[in-house]
Amino acid sequence: KNSGTGIDKFLDEYLPTFAAPDVVQVRLLRPGYYDSAVPPNTSSGTTYTPRGANWTPDYIDAAANAISNLRAFYAARYVVVVGHSGGAIYSSVILGRQPGVIDASLLVSMPGDLCVWVAPGGCGFVRPVLNPIDFITTIPPSAKLIALVGSDDTNTRPPVVQDYVTRARAAGVDIGYVEIAGGQHGFGSVARNQPQFDAALRSLISSAPALSVQAVPTLTHMAQTLLVLALLVIGMLRIRQGRQ
Repeated sequence: KNSGTGIDKFLDEYLPTFAAPDVVQVRLLRPGYYDSAVPPNTSSGTTYTPRGANWTPDYIDAAANAISNLRAFYAARYVVVVGHSGGAIYSSVILGRQPGVIDASLLVSMPGDLCVWVAPGGCGFVRPVLNPIDFITTIPPSAKLIALVGSDDTNTRPPVVQDYVTRARAAGVDIGYVEIAGGQHGFGSVARNQPQFDAALRSLISSAPALSVQAVPTLTHMAQTLLVLALLVIGMLRIRQGRQ
């Protein structure tokens, strides 16, 4: 499940629907992954093998720092992260581990409690991992989340996602739940041509606070919204520019 699966090509088709004169897109690769370019762009580090190797503090903090640096560079007022599977693990942990880096997140096909996801009653990871369920109590009350999963996902079953949503709501997290009928684990299965996915993402983007002063068309390093698609294999950035 490295890149080269065409997820980035799907994003190339989908993200233009958010096109605007003040939008900049940047691609990010998670450690050890590559895209479908020829030749492929490859990041340093290793992938998810052995199990859990990609969800450790050093990897997740590196992703958080990258988003934080981009947020600072573009002076982004609002950051929305869309994570799929392992990418959703990253974004959900960052929300509680480094509050303020991410403002909203669409968590797609995310196993919220890694121990339950692997095997009820035990984790069995070869390296210490950061478990999303352990960070729900430190997610800021202002954060907005939506968990989305396919009804036929046999990797991350809907009850696993529902359990995370229930426990997160009990902890005071503002989180919604969307289930795609017939959707499976693959990102394209729940995102491509899926009105519910599009509506969920647009609802999070629309939650960004409106600019209160005039925008300057020539300004290049100020942003209203930074949208990060931190997927299982590749990430995309969308920056909406404007002056605070």
